Amino acid sequence: GIVATNARRREQAQVSSDRPVCLIGGNAPPDTRLHAMIEGAGWAGAGDTLSESWSRLGPLVAEGSADPFAAIARQLHERTEGNRAFFDRGSAIVAEAKRSGASAALLWYAEEEEAQVWHIPEQRRALADANIPTLLLTRRDWRAQDGVDQEIQTFLKEIAA
Repeated sequence: GIVATNARRREQAQVSSDRPVCLIGGNAPPDTRLHAMIEGAGWAGAGDTLSESWSRLGPLVAEGSADPFAAIARQLHERTEGNRAFFDRGSAIVAEAKRSGASAALLWYAEEEEAQVWHIPEQRRALADANIPTLLLTRRDWRAQDGVDQEIQTFLKEIAA
């Protein structure tokens, strides 16, 4: 089961584009409308939607272990999803930006968010240290009907100039 599921983990989609990539961090948006806004500015959007984040299988589980239960437990402990996970969120967002080839990032948080926003300073500092321009979008309408499309367009066009 570990080998078969690891094969599925390796198949999960990666962003490949000939356009510059912008990572969506913060809250996973409910659908691809933020991705479409990024694409409207001539960029490719990277980052999971809410349903994609829920269906992620997580990191690989060590194969060939003498104790497969311990290998699964280690994988669960190392996961970087959710509000209660213990990991360096600054390093994690920079690693995700590098993995996706992003040269810009959005940190998008819905109005109702009250847990992940505490990590904004750490993430912004890490992205700045990695020279990745970042647009901070907090307390936003969950449906993205609050003018965020214009803010994204302006931000990405300024970077491209």
